[in-house]
Amino acid sequence: MRTRQGKKKNRIISRIFTAVMLAALVIPLFPGGVSAEPGVPYISGTVEYEEKILPFYYSDTFFSQNAEELGWGLADVSLVFAMSTSEAERMKNLYRTTGFSEIRLNEGYLNPPEADTIGLIAGRKEITVNGEKETLVSVTVRGIGYLAEWAGNLLIGESGAHAGFQQASLQADAFIRERFPEWADAPKTCESWLLSPVLKELLPQGSRILKFQEAFELEE
Repeated sequence: MRTRQGKKKNRIISRIFTAVMLAALVIPLFPGGVSAEPGVPYISGTVEYEEKILPFYYSDTFFSQNAEELGWGLADVSLVFAMSTSEAERMKNLYRTTGFSEIRLNEGYLNPPEADTIGLIAGRKEITVNGEKETLVSVTVRGIGYLAEWAGNLLIGESGAHAGFQQASLQADAFIRERFPEWADAPKTCESWLLSPVLKELLPQGSRILKFQEAFELEE
C-alpha cells in the first residue's frame, strides 16, 4: 500500500505480492529471473527454493507502472516473495534486503496453518514514484499450506461469500489496523485485472473472482 505525502486525503493502493497463478506463468518464461536494465537502480539478491538458488532484482521504479498493465520486474520479484513464504526468517531477510523496515508478522504466520487462518508479514519503506515521495507498505500473504489455510475458500456460505476469504480478509484488516494504525481509516483502493467488469460476462455465478469483486465498490 502507498500513501501520497502532503495531501489531506491519503490514498492507499493495495498491492498483493503473492499470486498462485503467477508461478505457472513466470517460471517457464524466466527460469533464471529477470535481468536488470542498465541505468535503473536495482537491489539484487538470491533466495533458496527447493535446493535451487533463484536470483532476483528489485527496484522502487516497479511501482511507477499502471497496476493494470503487466510489469515483468514486479511479477518476477512477486514470485520470489511468494516462494519464500515458507520460512519466517527467510521472509524477514528478504524484506530487509529490499529495503523495508518496521517488519512485522501476525500470529497466523508464527503458527502452523489451519483452516481459514492467514499468515501475514508486512514492512514499510519510503519511495519516490513519478517524482513524488510516497510510503510503500508491503503486506505478503503466506503462500503455503493451501487447503490447510484458507480452506473455506472452497465453500460458499449462505451469504454467498467464500468463508475462508472473508475470514482471512478480516484478519488481514485487523493486523494492518493494529500494526499500522496510521493507515487504519485511510481510504483504500485496489487496481487489478481481477476487478475488470468484463469478467462478469465471462465467468459463471459462484466464481471466486466475482465474489472477490463484491468486496469492492467498482469505479469506471
